[in-house]
Amino acid sequence: MHDNSLAALKEINEDGTKKRRADAIIEIFKQHIYPLTDRTILKKLFPGSDNLNLVRPRITEAIKKGILREVGTVQDFATGKKVRMVTITNNQMDMF
Repeated sequence: MHDNSLAALKEINEDGTKKRRADAIIEIFKQHIYPLTDRTILKKLFPGSDNLNLVRPRITEAIKKGILREVGTVQDFATGKKVRMVTITNNQMDMF
């Protein structure tokens, strides 16, 4: 990883930005019973932004932790490419 990327990662970990963003993403999934794309989450958190890197790493981490799960693909409205559909896992919903 590039030195600048490592420095940026260290900064967002230390100031809590990473955790706040991850928590905000999970909250959006809790509010929706249907699967969402990364772009949908981006538009809810950062309206007007096209930078999927603002949400994609946190979504991927939550999938790896078993908090979220991929449930299929759909054609992205902006790019026309197939993208993942993600939802909160059933065991997470059972907590509420």
